[in-house]
Amino acid sequence: MRHLGLWFYNLTNAPNGMAATNYYDDLFSRLIGDGVPLPAVIERVAGAYLDGKPLLLGKKKLTKKERDILFWASDVVKGCPPDA
Repeated sequence: MRHLGLWFYNLTNAPNGMAATNYYDDLFSRLIGDGVPLPAVIERVAGAYLDGKPLLLGKKKLTKKERDILFWASDVVKGCPPDA
């Protein structure tokens, strides 16, 4: 993977054991916390990705490549049940 800059590295790699934030994992947590059923949560997270969200990260516009990396590296995708 090519160097995407320190700002992106910090998003996906938490220093000193701190939790890194990921848009898709945060969306998953919010929806689960709101009591949305798991199949609907997975569908909404995938829908957000397919809709090109997030557009911005802070003030920086994400490229498609950066968005792809965030989505496929998310715990939502890694832990998605095979039948989802």
